[in-house]
Amino acid sequence: MLKGIIFDMDGVIVDTLDFHNKAFILLFGEFGVCLTREDIKRTYGRTAAENIRYFAKKYGIKRNSTELNSRRNELFLKLILGKVKTMPGVADLIRKLHKNKYVLAIASSSERAVVGNLLRHVGVFDYFEHIISAEDVKRGKPNPGIFLAASKRMGLKPRECVVIEDASIGMKAAKKAGMTSIIIPNAHTYNENFDRADLIVKSAKELNRMDWTRICKESVVSCGVQSLQ
Repeated sequence: MLKGIIFDMDGVIVDTLDFHNKAFILLFGEFGVCLTREDIKRTYGRTAAENIRYFAKKYGIKRNSTELNSRRNELFLKLILGKVKTMPGVADLIRKLHKNKYVLAIASSSERAVVGNLLRHVGVFDYFEHIISAEDVKRGKPNPGIFLAASKRMGLKPRECVVIEDASIGMKAAKKAGMTSIIIPNAHTYNENFDRADLIVKSAKELNRMDWTRICKESVVSCGVQSLQ
């Protein structure tokens, strides 16, 4: 029986990816490094700390990774606050699920302070009972640790949870955790391989029309929502 919904934040709740990308580019630009398109693509789904350590090593930057991460967060929040918007239909979906007594959690690769700032900014912070962030796990997605930590915090078994993600790296983490995965692709992830997803929808608006009481782990698609595949 489905009891909990775990949301990724970036690209699912808020449209942040371009701002994350620019923050990395600005940060390393301060050291004379021009990140490539492949560099930026590699960041998706991984924690900022993981990415910073990788780039610092790759480009020979001898600076404390914690200081670099703090600077990246500063740049990111300066870029995004006042400009961030929710993804289509997701605020209504969150309110509907909360009204229907599902346990809601965030499992984000961003830092807790960033997550809290953004969720408050778009007015959905109070709907989530639990927030699992980059500080709570040693390894980012596709490692399943962040989703397993979320289910444990929620007091639920993995099979009682559905993960809503936008990227294949998050889908892989959800499947490794033994959870149902629902994918809402966006402009940055639409061409990724989602063959293992239980359900793919165009936007959260479709999920608003779903009868969530009929979702079962064995076959989400059988609940009547059309997959894009």
